[in-house]
Amino acid sequence: MKVSSHLANSELPIRSRQQCGFTLIELMVSLLIGLMIMLGASQLFIVSRQSFEQVEVLGIKQGALSFTTDVLASDIRNAERDGIETKDDGDILILDFSGNQDVSLCSDEDELVRKYYRLGESPENSGEYSLLVNVVCESGEIGYQPLVAGFVENSLDFDGMGNGLWRVTFKINGSSADAEDETDGIVFLAMNRAAAIKRIDEEDEDDD
Repeated sequence: MKVSSHLANSELPIRSRQQCGFTLIELMVSLLIGLMIMLGASQLFIVSRQSFEQVEVLGIKQGALSFTTDVLASDIRNAERDGIETKDDGDILILDFSGNQDVSLCSDEDELVRKYYRLGESPENSGEYSLLVNVVCESGEIGYQPLVAGFVENSLDFDGMGNGLWRVTFKINGSSADAEDETDGIVFLAMNRAAAIKRIDEEDEDDD
């Protein structure tokens, strides 16, 4: 069958339009949309990472706070009634004990006699300060050992308030590189058990 030259020529523009592809404007719009998606994904990643670091830092600070308060409150509570004193304007706490209060510090045949608490520079990080404890057993002195890090220099203070009640104050470093000067001040009270019992007995005698 013979196709007219007019019909054959009319199909050529259709095929040429199908093979021409994207225009420059369409390519630029596609690149812009892709760039916006990449920027949004990058921003989401940065925000997620910052949130994760903040949660991690908060956990570390919470752990340091919990450990410090538990250890100091326990030792103040279990020390002898008249065996708590301070040195260097309250920067060092000295606790006397009768009997082995902590078998992990002294041997079974040895007895815990005294503990010293103070802040000192962390061995592994010269810019950070740790809570240090020095344990004295009957057989000798163990020496200062770091317990927990992350404190502000010279921020630990022990203040006797009378009748066996002690106020402990310290500051934990802000953990973000963008907030090096941030500090969280902590104050808590601890009561000596022997002093509290003596006070209750004296009050009962007065009532009688």
